[in-house]
Amino acid sequence: MKTRTFVAASDAINRYGDRFEASGLWGMLWRHCLSGVPSNVSHDATQLIGWTYPVSLVFDPSNTRLISHWQIAESDDEKSQLIDQFYRFLSHRLFEEHGEEISDLKDLLADSLISDGQALENECIALYEDGLAERAVPELFSARDSDGLVELRQLIPLGAGVYEYNGFAVFAHEMFRRSGNRHNSLNTPFLKGLAHLAEQGKFPKIALDSNIIGLPSTYHERMELQYWWGPQFSDDLTNIQTGTTRHGANEVDELFFGIYATDFRWAEYSGQKVCEIEEIRNRPITIANEVLFPCRYIHSIIDSGTGNIQHLDGAIRGYSEESILERKEVHLGRAGRNTQYTKLWRIDGNIDVVSWKSIISDYYRDNTLIGEYFGADIESENGNAINITPIEHEQDSNNPSLEDVIPYAIDRGAGVRISLTCFQNTSDIPDVRSVLSLDTIHTNNDSYQIVEDDILELRKIINRLGGHLNLPTDAYYLATEDLYVNLPLIVHPAQDTDSEIRLTIDALRQMISAWEAEGHDRVISFNLQYPIGGKSLLMSVLGQVNDLSAWIMNFNYPPTHEDEIGRWVSSLAEYQSVTFQETQPHAPLDKILRKSGVLLAERTPLDPSISIETSPNGQGEFTIGLPHEQVYLSQALEHANLFVARMCIIRESVCSNCGGEYRECECSKLLDGITQQVQDFIPIVLFWTDRPA
Repeated sequence: MKTRTFVAASDAINRYGDRFEASGLWGMLWRHCLSGVPSNVSHDATQLIGWTYPVSLVFDPSNTRLISHWQIAESDDEKSQLIDQFYRFLSHRLFEEHGEEISDLKDLLADSLISDGQALENECIALYEDGLAERAVPELFSARDSDGLVELRQLIPLGAGVYEYNGFAVFAHEMFRRSGNRHNSLNTPFLKGLAHLAEQGKFPKIALDSNIIGLPSTYHERMELQYWWGPQFSDDLTNIQTGTTRHGANEVDELFFGIYATDFRWAEYSGQKVCEIEEIRNRPITIANEVLFPCRYIHSIIDSGTGNIQHLDGAIRGYSEESILERKEVHLGRAGRNTQYTKLWRIDGNIDVVSWKSIISDYYRDNTLIGEYFGADIESENGNAINITPIEHEQDSNNPSLEDVIPYAIDRGAGVRISLTCFQNTSDIPDVRSVLSLDTIHTNNDSYQIVEDDILELRKIINRLGGHLNLPTDAYYLATEDLYVNLPLIVHPAQDTDSEIRLTIDALRQMISAWEAEGHDRVISFNLQYPIGGKSLLMSVLGQVNDLSAWIMNFNYPPTHEDEIGRWVSSLAEYQSVTFQETQPHAPLDKILRKSGVLLAERTPLDPSISIETSPNGQGEFTIGLPHEQVYLSQALEHANLFVARMCIIRESVCSNCGGEYRECECSKLLDGITQQVQDFIPIVLFWTDRPA
């Protein structure tokens, strides 16, 4: 499968005025990081295209973002695997998480069920069986009018399109769901609009789903983050010309929403103006083993003299595979009535134009042609309606810039960046605090697992605090001539996790405080991993040394119990927003965040096209020759905005104080003012930097 990484959600206020709390985003990550969730075209469960795994929560001063991996099926075999995975996912959610509620509902419906019923979860835990709702609450369905509708004022709303009646939850008709599929959400904006009209003293009527019944205590509102809008057209409906107009769908509408076109017809009879709207669909559904193309239809009557709207109703006109082809060839005035017609709702009496527009727009959820016909500015109103925000940063090869070759420069005062990542526990959790390499360096002749030499200082501090840090025996130690530090991953054991992680944090506090006292403009990242609640949590932090010092001194130790993480996550987000200001643009996340959830200052080696000549004086000096098209690099070098630095592998070094091997002795160049004397090293690469040592 093809994988994309993208920003799935954030704690910024969205277009509906809603905002996810950081703790809520964490809940999404914690619940779904292992199982993932289905990924559908336009929130339609019948259009499964992939699987989404939330992987990381990333904090900066301005917001908190949930990062996800999106796996997209490409082959038929992968699509079949996805379908199997989807049904396993539904089964787990129903019977592992809601088995007790399903059993309770079956007990309540014992006299109405013919067989065992099919369990499902939409707005409530519910059971499906042909005619089940009619048998469970017969008095409600016997009150339907000749169109099969009931008055909305008879119903007690649990939420939009879900109503409590005699101890059960009943639902709006299945065709208020995309593709008529009960796994999909109801058309909430439209149903809220009908409820609002009922509150105003109007008398809307609605069709109910006669085949499912739910448990009211399990109700929850389903939220979709796809933005929808109302058309901005004139309030004077009497000036609209009679006749039929067809608006054809673009490729996006066809792909995402299955819409071929929409017909708009205005006619005038005996002082009344009649409006009809019908969409024509390309995507069929199957009902009772019959393939139908369900096309939404609206009929409205307006007084030609006063402009008062007297009536508005909506229905589904179902076309067969043969008749939909015929329908595409004729406009609405000549289409005839040979369809399977299902009335879904009706409003009689005066309706104000604002409500009329809103109801029509919301009924045709996902159909941008409604707004197009009535004059909405689709680019400005709906520019982000279908939008996935990838984190991949594409360099412009025609206009390269300095930012393409240097690490993301976090300046003092810009706050820290924090990433929390959850994943499956492995069987090889170490018994003691241990270092894992995050990087491999490839040269012409070899590859090296590497850790930056600064990890030795942290090890010495941990030893002084009474702890121990296992270093890898097969890794090489890297020294770089810059002020960026990427500490490797420190993995903590399952035993005494709380005390082990606290000691590591205390050691980091000492280390970062000592770096701050040196007065250098360092940028530092560190990475801690530990088991919690049957999973592993990776915390990665990146920041300028002064900001990082202020943060880590005030930062509460990370919790080691699952039920404490939500509050801790909220405190992380609050501290960031209160303490730091967003003083520079967002970094493209791929500049600092790896798919593993690790935050790093990524260094860029010099391109092979650059010629390098080493000076014969033995002082380590060198001359580089830049291609003409990289003149921007020459200018940056001349203005001291860019530097070339060396990266070396330290093979042997001794302590200036005790004379012992520096890796093994207890002396610290960071804390004790002594020197690490490098006696043997291998220069491996030159790289660009804006922070030379």
